[in-house]
Amino acid sequence: MITILITGVGGPLGQALIKAARQSTIPCRVVGTDRNSLSTGLDWVDSPHLLANASDAESYLAGVRQLCSAEAVSLILPGSDAELSLLSANAEALRAATGAIVVASPPAVLRISMDKWETSRFLEGAGVHFPRTSALDNEATVNGLVAEFGFPLIAKPCLGSGSRGLHKVRSWEDIGYLRTLGTAMVLQEYLQPDTQEYTVAVYTQRDGRQAGSIAMKRELVAGNTYRAWVDQNPVVLAEAEAIVRALRPSGPCNVQLRLTPRGPVAFEINARFSGTTAMRAHFGFNEVEMAVRDLALYEPVPAPTIRPGIALRFWDEVYRDAEVPPETVQKPSAGAMRVLTTAQAEEWNAVLRRTAQHDFYFLPSYHALAEQRGEGEARLFVYERDGYLVALPLMLRSLADLPELGAAAGSCHDASSVYGYAGPLTSHEEVPEPVRRGFQAALAESLRELQVVCAFSRLNPLVPQHALLDGLGECRTAGQTVSIDLTLSPEAQRARFRSAARTRINRLVREGVTCAIDREKRHLREFVSIYHETMRRVGAHNAYFFDEEYFVGLVRSLGSALELFIVTMPDGELGAGGLFTLCDGVVQYHLGGTRDAALKLSPMPLVFETVRLWANEQRARVLHLGGGVGAKADSLFHFKSGFSDRRHDFATWRWIVAPEVYRALGEERQRWNAEHHLDTATSEFFPAYRQPARPRLETCAPGVVVHQQQPSAIAVHG
Repeated sequence: MITILITGVGGPLGQALIKAARQSTIPCRVVGTDRNSLSTGLDWVDSPHLLANASDAESYLAGVRQLCSAEAVSLILPGSDAELSLLSANAEALRAATGAIVVASPPAVLRISMDKWETSRFLEGAGVHFPRTSALDNEATVNGLVAEFGFPLIAKPCLGSGSRGLHKVRSWEDIGYLRTLGTAMVLQEYLQPDTQEYTVAVYTQRDGRQAGSIAMKRELVAGNTYRAWVDQNPVVLAEAEAIVRALRPSGPCNVQLRLTPRGPVAFEINARFSGTTAMRAHFGFNEVEMAVRDLALYEPVPAPTIRPGIALRFWDEVYRDAEVPPETVQKPSAGAMRVLTTAQAEEWNAVLRRTAQHDFYFLPSYHALAEQRGEGEARLFVYERDGYLVALPLMLRSLADLPELGAAAGSCHDASSVYGYAGPLTSHEEVPEPVRRGFQAALAESLRELQVVCAFSRLNPLVPQHALLDGLGECRTAGQTVSIDLTLSPEAQRARFRSAARTRINRLVREGVTCAIDREKRHLREFVSIYHETMRRVGAHNAYFFDEEYFVGLVRSLGSALELFIVTMPDGELGAGGLFTLCDGVVQYHLGGTRDAALKLSPMPLVFETVRLWANEQRARVLHLGGGVGAKADSLFHFKSGFSDRRHDFATWRWIVAPEVYRALGEERQRWNAEHHLDTATSEFFPAYRQPARPRLETCAPGVVVHQQQPSAIAVHG
């Protein structure tokens, strides 16, 4: 069950969020906070708590951090404007410290929506209808506004919500009076008719796409919606969606408009949940559930099914026989190791959200796919101490499956990593020495309890991991990988391409070659054919020949985190393609290939260029292209190097947890090889008892070599 924290539950917005959470089809455990113990919303939540006033930022944030850690909170839903601003400004720090995600737009977006003057300027420049607006203290523009529209006009404070401080201006005397108040205000045209006011909600997913929208015509009392009708007016919806696209908020956004003779005109934007959230949830547009799917479960948000209806508001009361103060927060015990399985995907994802950075290789869904393919049983080892977290995913493999080891295998296991880049993750870029030592000791104890003989993992080139593993076996650098730094401007990124790469891309475009994203994966089967054709051409190892079932499982497991890019040649045929993932700001190049017939034009540079531009639109931080085959500095590495001068060391980690057992297993494998007239293919393979074997070569006469025949097939394990 997802745990969400709703703040400000004493106010109408916080209470609307609770109601929406209770309507969610995804069960949610609701933790609620307020500064006042007599707040009604505290009676409606599963776990009520008091927090300091948000004006005391240090105390407030300390309380939020402590509460999120203690309650394993996945999402924080701000229930008041003061908390929204503070939580948005500290969202990254809170996520790093606790794993909890603040459902809020960035501060720059909030600044536009919370300041009426900034809102008016934004609307005017967004290519949409906008209300004519003047700063109240600008004599010239006020005169122009009155000359164009006459009275009445609308005056409202630049900063404020809920119609507080709003005035209907009927004369120059009213303007003079408002100027004496000393409050920064805007003066706007009076949008008519009064009976055509709409509130529209649009939810923007983490990938920037809009999940849907809902429009409700409304009547107000004291600045709040009193009655509201679902009215999916297409003109109103289109205007609101265009405004939200231009604003680029994260998650929920509410646009308030009036349908005037010149079309729908927006006069207010709330880049947040709004007080009508619960009403919209009842009619099929549940923004709390959308946020849970989008941000906590990493699932695509299905298009909402909007039901017609009317919402009528009324007063109600909550009764208490005696005031019971909310429970106090208990800090979790220090130095604890827990082990998660893929069946605990919610907890697994909650851990990942607390890490400083991760990508799709660490997701429980990706590990579940590896389990389905028989690669072992996935485990996430999670260590916490003093507010720090370390997480290490591993695949446990039973040694009883290896006939070469016979009875010596017993009930032992070894540990490996999924295909790709894994290794340990941390909540902070640096962890104190006591935390590092505690993690290593707890991991050793956990692996011994699971009878793990040794561990092997490919490490992630984008994540600093060596220091954390120092003292546990050995980290071996195998080569380098290439990435594009997306924090640079797009122009600076392209400037780091080799001239040959830029020339190739320009030529492909001139030749009529195109590359596009295939969101529906309609060309997946053709891509699999292209990939297999590529693997055959380069003489790849059998391990790289993933079957079609693997690709289908990949699409099903990763959902919207996986994208397929395809290249169409001038003759209309598919010439190349690539699978790329986007997770936590990291784009990974997973698999790709080119048709033999398309090699002359070499279209893959256009794939990388298209993905780079798309990744910038998604606000990703890095596009990781990977390295050469087996991390070698080969032709593939040279090709990828043409798109960036940025390099990362790629290493593997090898650790013998139980040396005596490891040695005995190695000896058993040697005996088995000798009995079956086999030789080891390489001395570098780890673990040694899994190294590939080949028929022993025996010399019968000078220059003559024969293969010793065997009645059974050679077993090769990796």
